[in-house]
Amino acid sequence: MPSITLANSQNLDKRGSFEKKFTKEKQKVDHFKNVYKFARSSYGSKKLFKAFYLGCQWPVNFENFLKLNPIRVKKIVGIKKQFKKVSQSLDVTKIPVTIKNVKKISINIQRRDFKSISKKVFKIAIKVVQTILDILTFIGLGQLFYFYSLGNANEALKFSKRCFKILSGSFLLFKDRTKYIKHSNTQKVFEAQKSKDLRLKTIFCEIKNLDLLKLIKNIAIIALNCFLAFEVMFEIALLSATLKIALSTIALSLTIFTYFYKETLTYPKILK
Repeated sequence: MPSITLANSQNLDKRGSFEKKFTKEKQKVDHFKNVYKFARSSYGSKKLFKAFYLGCQWPVNFENFLKLNPIRVKKIVGIKKQFKKVSQSLDVTKIPVTIKNVKKISINIQRRDFKSISKKVFKIAIKVVQTILDILTFIGLGQLFYFYSLGNANEALKFSKRCFKILSGSFLLFKDRTKYIKHSNTQKVFEAQKSKDLRLKTIFCEIKNLDLLKLIKNIAIIALNCFLAFEVMFEIALLSATLKIALSTIALSLTIFTYFYKETLTYPKILK
């Protein structure tokens, strides 16, 4: 009996700590404000210019099917190059911040998440990851130099950029997977108590959807960058132009949709 009482007490504490992270009042969603906030942020503007760039790629890729004349195609290609240049500049300038975030995730990785791995191997793995991230920091600085002095990056730096995105995407995937498991366990505790708290039911439902969106988004980004990294490494085309544009569009659409879904949660997280 004491053990059951203790378990129930721990479950209540777990549920209480989870519940405190979210506001108690429903959010009044202002879609115009969310779009404005997204567009004026560096993250949002980067995604928008990438979307404009992909929007130009589609008609150029299907110029014969759409029966576009050469003059119009040339204009679209010129606009596409400008969008790509701005998107690349915004993407490269975000590298230092991304490295910082990835390092933070790697530092916060807990030993309990890798019970099947020995303590010694775990420590070595963390040190290897930290070393790789330090190397990528210098490569990121090299990308900044090449981009702003020469207007573009060479093949080696393009390859390193793809590798960095694969690595950072993997860390984000691990973090989001850990959160998904944690949220699922808390939801099981809530359901076991047969509570009729509609607020918590809504929160669990929305958080589960958000976690799944993040996982799918990260998998799509990792897959796309893996293909692109192999293409740069072996100098061969693994995917057709149409498939690459399609994968890029899917990955970008998932990223933007995930952002707005998070912004429109009924009970958003309390910022600390």
